[in-house]
Amino acid sequence: MGKTVIETTGILDVLTYLIENKESEILATDLKNAVSNYQQISNILKNLEDRKMIEIIQETKPRKRKLISLTPRGEDLAKRLLKLNEEIEAQ
Repeated sequence: MGKTVIETTGILDVLTYLIENKESEILATDLKNAVSNYQQISNILKNLEDRKMIEIIQETKPRKRKLISLTPRGEDLAKRLLKLNEEIEAQ
């Protein structure tokens, strides 16, 4: 059996980055601030997109880039995870 979403290395870092920067335009390359391995970022994004947690918009003009945004479902999950993390850290 494969890893669950929560066991995927870096997924919490990506969700945290996305929720903390949701007012900004976020490119896939920006996520290197959360996870340093680009292949890992690619796998995380596919995992989150498959679960309808994020939306990826592929632009080709003026240059090729991927815009990443949380879906309402992804935003709700990210907020709950941040709150849970704060509760754990407060212990």
